[in-house]
Amino acid sequence: MKKNLFFFLFFTYNLFSQNSGIQFLKFNLDARTNAMGNVSTAIGSTSINANSNPALLSNDKNDIVEFAYKNSLIDTKTSTIATKTNWNNFSFGILFNSTTISEIEIREIAGNLQGTFDAKYVLGNFMISYLFENNFSFGISNKIVYEKIFVDDATGFAFDFGVLKNFENFSIGISLNNFGRMNSLKNKSTEFPKFTKVGILIPYEISKNFKTNFSIDEMFLLKEKNLYLHSGIEVLYNDIIAFRTGFQNGYEVQKHFSFGCGVNYQNIVFNYAFIQNNFGFDNENAISITYIFQ
Repeated sequence: MKKNLFFFLFFTYNLFSQNSGIQFLKFNLDARTNAMGNVSTAIGSTSINANSNPALLSNDKNDIVEFAYKNSLIDTKTSTIATKTNWNNFSFGILFNSTTISEIEIREIAGNLQGTFDAKYVLGNFMISYLFENNFSFGISNKIVYEKIFVDDATGFAFDFGVLKNFENFSIGISLNNFGRMNSLKNKSTEFPKFTKVGILIPYEISKNFKTNFSIDEMFLLKEKNLYLHSGIEVLYNDIIAFRTGFQNGYEVQKHFSFGCGVNYQNIVFNYAFIQNNFGFDNENAISITYIFQ
């Protein structure tokens, strides 16, 4: 589907009523947490989860490799590959992501089509987390971002900081995200979407075969001073099959609810998510596959 420049600018700058660019850095890349309303601060243990809170790397000691793909608004395609390993109390993660908005139309005002171009973003994230006593972990990550819009491009870097505390019956996570700067894109630098997140995870065992995970995040955008609520729940059967739903509050284009499912087979985990959008924008679909080395 071709888009004109108006829709591209709408996506990049106005879609979520904020002024900061590089909006994909605010949203999760994996299907599990996309299905759970984009919660990301106290749940998960993979490198893709740690893209939001690097302290999550210490949540388990399995080495993993994972792949995720998401097809979202106005033909925006996002592909991610990541891996994680552990050494003593340290956990290390590496993530690479490519996000492309394709076939953006170039037009003069009330003029004929002049051509098309793609907007491209590339992310590299290098993460480390340390597990202290009493199930407390601290993590830090360095993001390197490259963007190209039409013929102009720029690079930049940012840091994330996160903590996670696992109690007996719940977990609490806190993260500070995207503190850095981009080089100039033509005449002006794109701004990182700086925000803080606080999240809680409450697991509950319903019976021998069924258990749930309920999670809530609050995200506060520092420049815009906007507060958003994310919440999600998953129901697991024998840790093999999972059903998920989530709720988001405050976004203009995305509807409130999301849904998804997952299957664990031996060392392979497959997850799917569906997010419905407003204003005639395409609905979003996400998949992720994780291989666990045991």
